[in-house]
Amino acid sequence: MNKQRSYTGLITVIYVAVLAVTVFSFFMLGFSESLVRFIVTLLAVCIAETAVYGYCVFWLRSAPDVSRTSPLLLSGAWIIALYVSVVIALAVLLDWILELSPLWYAGVQLIMLVTAVAVLEAIRLYGRNAASQEQRDADASRNLRSYRQELREIRALAGSWKHPESIRLTELVGSLEDKFQ
Repeated sequence: MNKQRSYTGLITVIYVAVLAVTVFSFFMLGFSESLVRFIVTLLAVCIAETAVYGYCVFWLRSAPDVSRTSPLLLSGAWIIALYVSVVIALAVLLDWILELSPLWYAGVQLIMLVTAVAVLEAIRLYGRNAASQEQRDADASRNLRSYRQELREIRALAGSWKHPESIRLTELVGSLEDKFQ
């Protein structure tokens, strides 16, 4: 995949085509006997497809910023895939096979949507906190290396002095270096 090229337009065309095929197939097949369940199923499947589209666009926009695929992006993709499969399974099972009451069916689909959004938000918060902790760790490590380098320079400089206290200063700096290790 070329990181310089934007695939957002291609993903959008695919998304629009999938939505068109979904709407067309729903109206041609007459997926449900109840109009309310039909509308809920159509909306649930379209929302699931929109979630996939949104996540693909998010992935494409965040991919150039990272050198390798982030575990958070992968876990988000798994959550989206699981959400889509659950929506389709519920549509087939609860709408088509069991013909659940429209209100209950809409409630179950809404619960699935809210659950998926909550899990994705939890993953996003975890990722943001993990990234800030990694940044703090990197800053602390960089500062430690800088302090150790400064202590080596001070010890070398103090060792070159022709003053009677330079030996004591060199030993003091050496003990500080040991504490940093």
